[in-house]
Amino acid sequence: MRKVVNILFLIVIIADSCGGHGQPTTSQADSLNIRQEQIDNDPLRLSEEQEKQSEREFYPLVSAAEVAMIAPVIKKWADFYGIDFAQARLVSKDSVCFNCSPDMTSIYYREFTKKCDTDKRIDVDYSPDKQRYVDLGISVGTYYNEEDKKYYFIGWDDCQEIYLIDRKQKHQNLIIWLGVSSLAEAVFWKSNDVFMVVGYDKNYSDENLHFVYVFDIKNNIQYRYEISTDAKNGYDRYMDEVYLKEKNIFVSN
Repeated sequence: MRKVVNILFLIVIIADSCGGHGQPTTSQADSLNIRQEQIDNDPLRLSEEQEKQSEREFYPLVSAAEVAMIAPVIKKWADFYGIDFAQARLVSKDSVCFNCSPDMTSIYYREFTKKCDTDKRIDVDYSPDKQRYVDLGISVGTYYNEEDKKYYFIGWDDCQEIYLIDRKQKHQNLIIWLGVSSLAEAVFWKSNDVFMVVGYDKNYSDENLHFVYVFDIKNNIQYRYEISTDAKNGYDRYMDEVYLKEKNIFVSN
């Protein structure tokens, strides 16, 4: 008899327990609603452009020291687009061996030849001491012709390969590779050991994304900064309207 009573008592407890959790309480319902809002607002459910913007906001804004070091060097380019470098974010910092010999097995290997050992090229950007220069690829992988003692730039290949050439070490090293949606538009040297490459990235359809690469040769470090600007600033004009014009290279229509 006692065993039967215990069984009945257990059934009552289970029934009461099921009855208590069959429907959520007010606090439980609130929790479920909050959870659903979290799911609805999950960044993974956002559009690709919104997701990329959200991810980028996790990167730190530049410091006052970075602004003081970089902004004056790239001022001409930044002013052209109305860019405030104080709104830039550091998205990567990588170790790079600028003084290492290039990999001869790489498909991007370029031999250093006598033609490379010159300070007379108009299509590259030299360091103050002329020992190094950066080749944005205007004459390599593009249509770049000379007619009637004038130079004409016709267009790009489907990618942009950017090399740092060291005349003293006899090296040509690939430092940036960009696809069809991006373009490096200019190079600015701060010193013989520090230079910057600026440009834009059109992977983000709802915004104008500009980038600034900072190369510190002495310390073997490469930085990439990104600045998102509103649509009125545009992109894709500095190289044609300023950079090539200053080099007396005409852009064919």
